[in-house]
Formats: sequence, C-alpha cells, structure tokens
Amino acid sequence: MRIFVAYGFNDRDRWIPELVIPILKSLGAEVVTGEQLEGQVITAGVRARINESDALIGFLTRRGEADAEGVYRTHDWVKQELGAAVGRDLPYVLEVRETRIDAQGGMLADRQYVTYDESQRDRFLVRLVEVISSWSRGVNVNLRVLPDDVAMELAPHVRRTYRCWYTVLEDGRESAPRPAHVYQGPGGLTIAATGIPPRALISVRVEAAGAVWLSPYFNVDARDVTLTKDA
Repeated sequence: MRIFVAYGFNDRDRWIPELVIPILKSLGAEVVTGEQLEGQVITAGVRARINESDALIGFLTRRGEADAEGVYRTHDWVKQELGAAVGRDLPYVLEVRETRIDAQGGMLADRQYVTYDESQRDRFLVRLVEVISSWSRGVNVNLRVLPDDVAMELAPHVRRTYRCWYTVLEDGRESAPRPAHVYQGPGGLTIAATGIPPRALISVRVEAAGAVWLSPYFNVDARDVTLTKDA
C-alpha cells in the first residue's frame, strides 16, 4: 500500500517523520510526502503524488499561536491535500485532528478521523496502527451483476444452489479462489466480496444449474461485475 502523509514541515511536527513514518513502513507501507514540494498552495507535483497513492493521512496540527480563546490555526496545504484525496476518491483517507485547532479546520465531516492529543501521543500511535492494520486487510465491496439478462437468469438460483468465487490479481500474482455471497440487493442481483486490496483486480466465477458464468479481471471501483455465460 502506498500512503501519502500530509503534515507540517516544522520542528513541532518533527515527531511525524521520526515516529509515524517508520511505523507505517514497518507495517509494509510505501510512504510518500509533499516534502521538497511544500508550500501554501498545493502544487501539481503534490497532486500527482496523491493521485498515485492508495491512501492519505493528513495531520491537522496546531500552527502558530493560540487566539484569545485558546484556539489554533492549522496548515492550509494539509487541508488542501486532504481535499485532493477526497476529490480523487482514494480508497482510504484519514484525518488526524489535533485538539484545540479551529473547528473549521476539520475537512472530512462524516469520514474517518482520529483525534490527536500531544500529551497522549502513545495512545494515538496505538490507534494509528489499528487503523492501518484494518486498511491492509482490504475493502469489502458489493458488486451489481450485469448485464440485466444475466442477473435475471441467475436470480432464481440465489435461494437454491449456487457457487460463487472470486480470484484476486495483485502485482502480477493470482490468489487462490475465495468464496463470495450472491444476494438480491436493492440495486439488483449483487455479489459480496471481502478483503480486496487497493488497486487489485478481481475475477468472478458463478456456477448454478449446471452452467458457469465468468468475468474478466476488473477493478472493483466501478462497483459492477459483468458476467458472461461460459459456452
């Protein structure tokens, strides 16, 4: 997994490259940053690095001095990098929000974020490991079966006897077949597959009533699977 880490390049946030990045690497991640490209405005080079990543962790930490109410500003470019990751629809985006920063600093609304308290950094690091470990297990996806005539042909067998597997292709390596569940969802006939690594491809095979339906390898981001009946 390739993770872009967005943070302030200053002495106060030095713990991020010193502690966080080595932890991410120990968990098997490839880490990239906007270092040497940093600035007040997100650059094309930073956007390119984000677009090539599977995940982004953005550290909205305190910047400058507190105002009269004890509230701090945060880093504008980190907010921009978080926004770029959300706009790019990266599979995983995590906002790390330090205590007492401006409430307007939060970027992700209902998306995942973790609170960071400098006095409890050890607890934060434990939580971070938990989050990254959950990412490494992959995403669960519900795939709508296409075309409609195949979905209609398969639908009567959902409550009877069928067998469904999917195979994962990652970095040129093909996994052993894994079982999947077929059900009638609100959007139509659906196949549920679990633990798909970011940027991996999958192929689906369904058997029912003595017939076989197959898909080529495809990216699950489309949330559809096109099946063809094997001759």
